[in-house]
Amino acid sequence: SMLVGLFILSACVVVSVACPFNCSGHGTCQPDDTCSCNTPFLPPACVDQWLGQVSFGQPVLVGRVASGSRAMFSIQVDWKDVYREVTLSSSAFGQVGVDFLMVAGTEYPTPAVWDWRARNGAPLVVDGLVEGTYTAALYNGSPQDVSLVTVEASQVGVCPNNCTQRGACGADGVCAC
Repeated sequence: SMLVGLFILSACVVVSVACPFNCSGHGTCQPDDTCSCNTPFLPPACVDQWLGQVSFGQPVLVGRVASGSRAMFSIQVDWKDVYREVTLSSSAFGQVGVDFLMVAGTEYPTPAVWDWRARNGAPLVVDGLVEGTYTAALYNGSPQDVSLVTVEASQVGVCPNNCTQRGACGADGVCAC
């Protein structure tokens, strides 16, 4: 008699991507399931970009801002006894869903904690700021990516009491009577 044995071999392969959004194609998933993001992208999902400190009057080109992501940067406000205002503007002016956001400090804030916001590509104008570092962002809430966007921070002098209606306010915040 012949003894025939039947063996059933079963293999179970579990494939899971534990890194958020598989690092969005801008980083590498690490063994601890966190993303190591390529510059200039930020953890945890390598979606948002960090552009560094933006100098006043120097436009910065952002190659692409994906839908649902932010291109973030910092600005350093250093008034010299002059009341001023800061304006953030971009080439995405008028584009529905593209917003400027700004918050005091240098932390990477969540979208819910912004102090100032301008919607649909409109410039963000903020006055009365104290000296310090501010974090700002161009947020793309539209359904499509935005390409070749420039962002710029500018500062304008604001004269006390509008020169008491007796002169013109210069860009440096000094009244010319």
